[in-house]
Amino acid sequence: MKDSIFINLLKKHTNIDRDFINTFFKKFKIGAELDFDIKDVDVCKYLNIKLSTLRKRLLNFYTKKAPKYFETVDYVRIKSDDNKIIYMINYQCFERLAMSGDSEQSETIRMYFVKLREFITENQQLIYQAMENKDDLRAYSKYETIYFFAVDDRKNNIFKIGQTKDIINRLNNYNVGRIKEIELQNIKNLRFFIFCTKLK
Repeated sequence: MKDSIFINLLKKHTNIDRDFINTFFKKFKIGAELDFDIKDVDVCKYLNIKLSTLRKRLLNFYTKKAPKYFETVDYVRIKSDDNKIIYMINYQCFERLAMSGDSEQSETIRMYFVKLREFITENQQLIYQAMENKDDLRAYSKYETIYFFAVDDRKNNIFKIGQTKDIINRLNNYNVGRIKEIELQNIKNLRFFIFCTKLK
């Protein structure tokens, strides 16, 4: 199965252990964090805890104040073919269970989120700039657009030129090759604006 962009990002640009990524995100799907597709026995095996302990946690047996987990929100109970009850857990609930434990594996998972926070902090300027550029694109996505940007940062005199009514979709579909980053440089008027690259 091909890794998602998110998984590739973690593997290529963070110091998070690859074996951890491959295991922890085995059932993870972008946009499907709330799907009930993780079996309780698999969670127990991963966290090295008893099935009875996991189910007591899901039933808020150890919670003295407000309940932490809710049926149909965090998990569902289904019957197997042999009439046994299985707790199916969504990925968001799995993360919370994993982080709140006191096992060695839970500590490893907490360190993952520490490293993720460090990665965001170290790259905050790039992330902020990318989000700002995305907002700029969305603001002008309704206009007919002409654009140009460099095809290869090794040769500064080769450009891609075109026109579109959906600049966001056009740039998403276009393979920019070696270009590391595309920035909105200036707006010519209400109908047309120009894209070019900041070559590094």
